[in-house]
Amino acid sequence: MKKFRGVRRHYYKVNNLINSISFHLNETDSWYNFWHVHLEGRGVSNLSVKHRRNHIKLLKKLLERIEDHSKESKLEFQTWILIDSESGTNDSVYMHTLNPHSDFPFFNENILWGANFPELFEGIFDEDEYVIGKTRNEYGNGYIIYKRKLGIPLSNFEEGSDIR
Repeated sequence: MKKFRGVRRHYYKVNNLINSISFHLNETDSWYNFWHVHLEGRGVSNLSVKHRRNHIKLLKKLLERIEDHSKESKLEFQTWILIDSESGTNDSVYMHTLNPHSDFPFFNENILWGANFPELFEGIFDEDEYVIGKTRNEYGNGYIIYKRKLGIPLSNFEEGSDIR
């Protein structure tokens, strides 16, 4: 594993970013049009599997923050994690609501829902709580992960059905 200077400072900054993001889910006039945030752009998550898994855990932490902020929200929304197969710098968390620029809710027919959880996600996501889809597009391959019962689902499956 290649070491880099400032590893503690890097994770400190990423955690500060996660804690500083405000979600305006209680404001009826706010909206999100595929808003997303990348937690890092330096390529730290590409240095090793350990760093990649750490960044995926931090993306999950951000999703949990969204869940905390949405508990008393009346605003319908969708939120998910995008994991890029090629580069951790492209990994991100998305928020989407009714907005004047795009359709809501968002459903993508090109996502294969019920995909197996790759080894990289072992111990991070509970398959009973999270739904995973595999995607392929002109930008590359990746995974879409959303939490059951958090916002509006991204897939058209009936709630409670087994999509695995």
